[in-house]
Amino acid sequence: MVKLAQPTVLLTGATGFVGAQLLSVLLARPNVNVICHVRATTTEAAFERLTKACLQQHLDVPDFTRVEILLADLSTPNLGLNAKDYDALGSGVTHVIHNAAHTSVLRDYTSLKAANTESTAELLLFAKRFSVPFNHVSTIAVAPLSPEPLAENFVALHDDLHDGYQQSKWAAERLVESAIEAGVNAQVYRLARVIGAKQTGFINGNDLVWRILRTGLRLKRLPDLSVAEPWTPVDVVARFIVAQTFAGRASQVFNVTPETSLHLVDLYQWLREFGFEFDSLLIADWVREAEQSSDENDLTIASFFKGQAQKSASNRAMLTDNTQFKQSAAEFKLSLAPFDRDDLATYLQFAFEQGIVDAAQHPLAFLRLQRMAKTTSNEVYS
Repeated sequence: MVKLAQPTVLLTGATGFVGAQLLSVLLARPNVNVICHVRATTTEAAFERLTKACLQQHLDVPDFTRVEILLADLSTPNLGLNAKDYDALGSGVTHVIHNAAHTSVLRDYTSLKAANTESTAELLLFAKRFSVPFNHVSTIAVAPLSPEPLAENFVALHDDLHDGYQQSKWAAERLVESAIEAGVNAQVYRLARVIGAKQTGFINGNDLVWRILRTGLRLKRLPDLSVAEPWTPVDVVARFIVAQTFAGRASQVFNVTPETSLHLVDLYQWLREFGFEFDSLLIADWVREAEQSSDENDLTIASFFKGQAQKSASNRAMLTDNTQFKQSAAEFKLSLAPFDRDDLATYLQFAFEQGIVDAAQHPLAFLRLQRMAKTTSNEVYS
């Protein structure tokens, strides 16, 4: 099926952290139209959600004249549309970027199956029927615990898929693999820990590490975690996905990661250098302290580190092979620089500004970071 219309992308998850950036990057291309699937009762409510998602990340609210809203249930046959509307959608869409997912690691597979797996299945059927390239946003969390780097290919079933999120995203990747074998052109983008753009220091309130830091710095106690993982700025991730979407390449899997991972032990050391005062506790002791809190965030984090989540996340060093990603990113003049001490300062300044961390509890760190911000500002404008 040859489509002569200008590019029209069906984008899911546009109101999410990564999705808002994808929408912004897509609309920066003047010839691209976007159909956003949004969970809402009306089109007006959907546009309000899109606007709010952009403003939360300090993005300019885009011109929505090239945006249409799709109110549908992606997990049901034909995306919940009647035959006429389904065919009309298929005749106009030139690319699919499936970014939507529930990312809770506290839920089981059954509760995430519809959102994360069945929706992928239905969109793959859509891509197959209408010969539309399919771009799937996944996660490096599908990897097994192994000293070997995660390769840029599909992963066989293994015993380290502990929580519903890992299980549902692995199952979704398996569906993509099967679709490729059936002739669908599909790209898979495995994301690591996605953080706000480095220029703004924006913090995603749902990010697990920042929720740990919020609780830990309030208690002045942080959990002793042997964790190392790649940290990736959301704006670079979005630019890569969009560029690759329009590159028209053969099916590939990309581990969208930098060369090095960030060790939490290094992050803790930087915090101390900035003037934060805290003790490190064994996880079990830290969880007991957090459980005594009446704060909802503290209780959620304590719950995370109990049971299966503790087994899968407390001591994990993630290594990835990102050869294919680096090669493609270089063609688009994109790269992922390692996360360093100066980067952390920018995010901590945002954390103080937004009340994520209380300046009154950490006055020395607050003053030092204020001085760093002024010095940086003077260097920029000198």
